[in-house]
Amino acid sequence: MRQTTLLTGTSDPSIDIDFAEYLQAKFPLDERSLNPQVRALLVRSLQGRPEIRGLDLGTGTGAMLRRLIEWGLTDNLVLTGLDLQPELLDKVGTIIEGLLRDRGFVVPREQPPWQAERAGQIVVLNLHTSELVDYHPYQPNFDLITAQAFMDIVPLEDTLRQVQGWLKPGGLFYATLNYDGATQLFPSFREVAFEARLLANYDQSMERRRVDGKPTGGSHSGARLLAALLDGGFELLGYGSSDWNMTPERGLYRDQDAICLQAILECIRKEGAAAGGFSDSELNHWFLDRLERIRCGHLGLIVHQLDILAGRK
Repeated sequence: MRQTTLLTGTSDPSIDIDFAEYLQAKFPLDERSLNPQVRALLVRSLQGRPEIRGLDLGTGTGAMLRRLIEWGLTDNLVLTGLDLQPELLDKVGTIIEGLLRDRGFVVPREQPPWQAERAGQIVVLNLHTSELVDYHPYQPNFDLITAQAFMDIVPLEDTLRQVQGWLKPGGLFYATLNYDGATQLFPSFREVAFEARLLANYDQSMERRRVDGKPTGGSHSGARLLAALLDGGFELLGYGSSDWNMTPERGLYRDQDAICLQAILECIRKEGAAAGGFSDSELNHWFLDRLERIRCGHLGLIVHQLDILAGRK
């Protein structure tokens, strides 16, 4: 984060958060939140294949690509990351290169696409800056397509049609950390009704989101994705909760949870300011109170999410 200290006593207590660093900060949180049963089912389904071709949608800083490498599923791994932001993909190449070098792979020094090798094992990395609708893979026959915290910001039916067209028969779609309509702060703000209204607005901001005039998965992307997969002709293989739990233990936060908490509070505050109906003084009063709770190691946050594994018939 560009700024990780807690702010007090200012009229505009905003926090300047770098998105790439936020994605890196929440990697440990995401890692411990992924549903273990759904993840184990995916790993069992992929192990032993001579080659796995994977496509990661909205790849960010490459969290899911890193996992696919670390799981050691095959000797031949061909990975493609797709994102709109080239600056994020630049970081992906650097992160994956470092990960592979640490594991003994020889990695070319040029920018992706490249092929890394280690004693007969091969990892190929391709990165593309593109909208989903503009992405046309040379070989649309992926074994696995992944999407982490992504289906809430895209039209579900359109995206699933593309996923189905890109997967080979029997290919897998692994969609993780799909927000599903519940953000709860503990303990509650002393003006309980105000905080309830502010959190409801946070969900409504997701419901208002449109892409080319079409609604996205929104604040109930988990449940909506389950229904859309069944209606879209996929085979539902497994699903389960992957809630974020950023509650302190004896006044201490795990990993970089305090930074993630601040980032989410800032997002909630900004959505309240953008929506109207909340005065600046009310929002700042709430925000500073919540930041002080983090400083004291008292504030907790639980966010309800779903992980889903489906197969192309």
